[in-house]
Amino acid sequence: MSDLRDETMRLVGAALAFNSTLEILSRMPEMFQTEYEKAKDLQARAAAGELEKRRKPGTRPDKLKDIRNYVEPERGK
Repeated sequence: MSDLRDETMRLVGAALAFNSTLEILSRMPEMFQTEYEKAKDLQARAAAGELEKRRKPGTRPDKLKDIRNYVEPERGK
């Protein structure tokens, strides 16, 4: 009886882990797109020379992200 209970608990844990993984993976395109847009905006601001301006005391500077490995998402898919 103990073996059946242990196996059931193991399978329940595996199912919960699988569901959590699917939830995270379903949010990946949205998270990627958000970071991609931020990086593209920072690159445009850097090209316009807006990132070299002095910042107000107590605020953090914008940092240009490295987007060399980012790929433009394919449209229409």
